[in-house]
Amino acid sequence: MAAFLAGDFIQLPDGQRSPAEYLATLAEFIAQHSYLTSFYGLHFITQDYWRRSAFPREWAVLADESWESLEAVASSGQIQDQWPASLKTFIRQAHSIGLPRDPAACPLFGDVECRYLLESLWAAITNGMNRKKLEEVTSLAAIIAHIANTSGCTHVLDIGAGQGYLSSALAYQYGLDVVCLDGSGLQLHGGQSRSAHIERLLEHHKMRQGGRLRFVEMVLKFDKVAGQPSDDEPQIVRQIRQLIQDSESTSGAAGQESPSAESRWLICGLHTCGDLAPTMLKSIVPGTSDRSGIPQARVVVNVGCCYHVLTERDVANSATEFHARHQTDDGLEQVACGFPMSKVLKDQGLKLGLEARMVACQAARRWAPNPKQTRQSFRRLFYRAVLQAILNDHREQLPAARQPEESTGSDARPQDISSDDVLQRMSDYAVRRLPSAAFESPLQYISAALDRLGVAPDSPLRDPAVTTEYFERHAAAEKQIAVVWTLRALMADAIESLILVDRWMYLVEQANERRAALAASVGHDCCSGSSDGSDRELASPRNMALIVVGL
Repeated sequence: MAAFLAGDFIQLPDGQRSPAEYLATLAEFIAQHSYLTSFYGLHFITQDYWRRSAFPREWAVLADESWESLEAVASSGQIQDQWPASLKTFIRQAHSIGLPRDPAACPLFGDVECRYLLESLWAAITNGMNRKKLEEVTSLAAIIAHIANTSGCTHVLDIGAGQGYLSSALAYQYGLDVVCLDGSGLQLHGGQSRSAHIERLLEHHKMRQGGRLRFVEMVLKFDKVAGQPSDDEPQIVRQIRQLIQDSESTSGAAGQESPSAESRWLICGLHTCGDLAPTMLKSIVPGTSDRSGIPQARVVVNVGCCYHVLTERDVANSATEFHARHQTDDGLEQVACGFPMSKVLKDQGLKLGLEARMVACQAARRWAPNPKQTRQSFRRLFYRAVLQAILNDHREQLPAARQPEESTGSDARPQDISSDDVLQRMSDYAVRRLPSAAFESPLQYISAALDRLGVAPDSPLRDPAVTTEYFERHAAAEKQIAVVWTLRALMADAIESLILVDRWMYLVEQANERRAALAASVGHDCCSGSSDGSDRELASPRNMALIVVGL
């Protein structure tokens, strides 16, 4: 049986000679432009960011450009000859520094035997998938099936599976025995109904491939810092080991051939949230720590996401308490340190901070196909900044201060908290997300926000003249915020690439009998209707897969 990976694999951008050199380049670029990643839109006006921050004064020329020009900068890196050389250099570097994201150009998947190049999902299996999900599942399911076949894996555990879109493709189209695991009973109930519908359609058309799909509700738990020395193995290892044993026993009880102690499993996760991705790599893969891992896990395939809820070593932020009490969509409990993982970054003492990790979740290339939505996002940021200026200037007319902002929506976001800015953060009133109708005009927005804050109906703050005066005084800030937000979003590729290469480097550093690959495995963009393919949109901004294969 031909091995899928003959050695560790990573595809670097042009000009990068080694992964270590690439990590250094990314770290330097991120540090050089930290004034962008630390930008906090809510305080743009109150802190006079445009004039007082380290934002280069010569880059202010972008405020005179059209909205369409800003969208072109974000989506394709389009520049103008008359712009300052430093600005043009930054835009070019930001668009070229990230990991290559085109799976068609990845040598790892160049083998024509890899069926994802040839095969589309059957219509019965695509039921309920939107366009983005269809692109993701079609590519990743076929790649996983190819890896499973070359690695001798017949069983798959899909962690954080939701309604089982990926699981159903693996089971019904590729004939694998799949356990669909999620911490949400509601999600799994929807997946079971969907699975029953698919089975009826496949039976009717005589298209069953012999695969099997089982749904399991389970909240995964792990130690405070997974993968660190301890007498006890992480809870997640015990849970998954027991799940595999139960699944194999069930297979035998059903009259199927029961797998032996040497059974081979492929464990996967599409868009595993926050710390779940590094925890899978630290705790599940045998030999990546001082724990035994899951011996049956011959292959792990992981596509991560939600870097803003990733726990970072030695970084205190406003999400700390949020992590301790929050269950993610993947059913994850407690906290494990997810960044940095590699020795090379730990030795450097590199820290990103919550704001930078939130930037990593951006997808600026998606702005161009959705100009109306992009403008609405800019407007919401502007409205919230003006509201903060009003609140700061009229504190005596407000109710007692509430909790700091924790919304992760476009209205406001959490940020790192240090002892130096606690007093400043006390003025961040928690407006949270408001309905879309509130953003029809400044008057409607301020009225809705004051209602949310419990401001008295007869307060002078409700005088329309106050709102009008503030919006007129700070009118220029709308474009200025859009400029900074655009350039900030360009940092996303660099920060996400740093996080991903750190995970790959960690696996390589283990020097065990495993091979690790980091490669684009899901279509990053797709044609959106034009005959010449010039009108393209991002199909899946989180499309980089970490693949670990045992020898």
